[in-house]
Amino acid sequence: MCAYKVYMVLMVLGLGVLIVEAYEASDVVNATLYVDQCPYIQMEENAPKHRLLGVWYAYATTPLPFQQYQRRCASYNVRNSPYFKTNILYYDKKNAQVVVTYSCKYNQAIQKYVRTLRILTRTRTPDSELIVDTNEYLISRGFNVRILTWLRANAFCFEWYELRFETERQPMSYQAPFNMLGPLGR
Repeated sequence: MCAYKVYMVLMVLGLGVLIVEAYEASDVVNATLYVDQCPYIQMEENAPKHRLLGVWYAYATTPLPFQQYQRRCASYNVRNSPYFKTNILYYDKKNAQVVVTYSCKYNQAIQKYVRTLRILTRTRTPDSELIVDTNEYLISRGFNVRILTWLRANAFCFEWYELRFETERQPMSYQAPFNMLGPLGR
């Protein structure tokens, strides 16, 4: 009976230590991601958009408000988008196999700036050297990589693409004559 009580006391103390460590880890994440002012971070201003188009997987990310990730890829038309001048922190210049995106936006609800960082890879299982090099880069820039959620093979995917045709209404001389009498109509 005495051994059982000792065991229970040790279990309770062990759980208490785990809870304290979880709170401390949560404080580190919150202090890193929710800031009063965005720190200055130099972005890759000349990231070649044509090399970065295609399918990407979010291999690691700052914590997200949801836990379930869809397996279907979401697609984004990046034609005329300033994203590649303002949000690319790092990319693999040799093979374009890894990209790090970063943003820091004000959230009115919590009245703080929210920092978001994602490590994007071309495959769900990238070369470990790429990940090590990317982590070293982030650490050298002062970012705490321990707070990242490592999605690995569960990574959600998306595609960056550019439409090759116009989606806006064209001047009358370029429009097809639908339901109009004449040489091209009915």
